[in-house]
Amino acid sequence: MIYRDFGKTGWRVGAVGVGTWNISNQGGAVDNQTAWATVRAAFDQGMNLFDTAESYGEPNGLSEERLGTALAGIRHGVYLVSKIGNWGKRSGGGIPKDTVDQIRAGAHASLHRLRTDWHDVLLCHEGDIEDPSVYLEAFEALVHEGRLRYYGISTDSLEVLKGFNRHGTCAVIQIDYS
Repeated sequence: MIYRDFGKTGWRVGAVGVGTWNISNQGGAVDNQTAWATVRAAFDQGMNLFDTAESYGEPNGLSEERLGTALAGIRHGVYLVSKIGNWGKRSGGGIPKDTVDQIRAGAHASLHRLRTDWHDVLLCHEGDIEDPSVYLEAFEALVHEGRLRYYGISTDSLEVLKGFNRHGTCAVIQIDYS
């Protein structure tokens, strides 16, 4: 495995990470055993970066739930990236992320599904957000609580990224590469 620096985190992560959208039934039915075995096989091959989101899955959150179960006993050997901001939107019942406490609640729910006490990286999953102030404040609160190590945004817009990084605190950027 080739390892590279990961954003501003100082971590060395595999050049190939594991996206877990596909273990969540969105691209077709996947049973728990297959999902768990996929994650463990990736880890056994040296992959140490796993990406998920609160909204991945049918039902929402299934990817985080399966990933959390699969990482039991090896959580300290991996870096978890999750995203918040789209819970329920695909199914027509999006939950607002208008206040710091709403974002904190979403992050805490994600931690519960992932069966962990902290996010290594949490990304804003609203790639077209005009004013990210509420996310920035919530993410800083989560860092202060010890529930979040680093944060960033998933976007393809340079202007959105500039707004999100206005204080220089954005450690990771996820762009649409696929």
